[in-house]
Amino acid sequence: MFEVLVAVSILSTAVIFLFRAFTTSLNAAKISQDIFVACLLAEERLFDIEEGIHNNSSSLEGEGEITIHNKEFGWHYEVNSADIPFLKEIELVLYWPGKSAKEYSLEFINYLYDAAGK
Repeated sequence: MFEVLVAVSILSTAVIFLFRAFTTSLNAAKISQDIFVACLLAEERLFDIEEGIHNNSSSLEGEGEITIHNKEFGWHYEVNSADIPFLKEIELVLYWPGKSAKEYSLEFINYLYDAAGK
């Protein structure tokens, strides 16, 4: 009877560890998906900002929000002159809510050639 008790306790411990590993991998996959969506959104925002700068229709800073897959993503950006002549620095920060009131964010810095040197 003691051997059965030991065997059941070992098996239950193994099942608990497997379940925990499975849920941890699911959480990691969800975070990875959010980061992937944020990177696609960043690419789109940077393209819009750069196009606006070339057309002189974009402001030097801005912010906004969008809902993708039932998740709110927010962003804000700033356009500054870089230390190197004829370059503009675009700083874009994306953020979104995570589990238990934790907020995730990604920061992108892109440089844009400005032939006018403004």
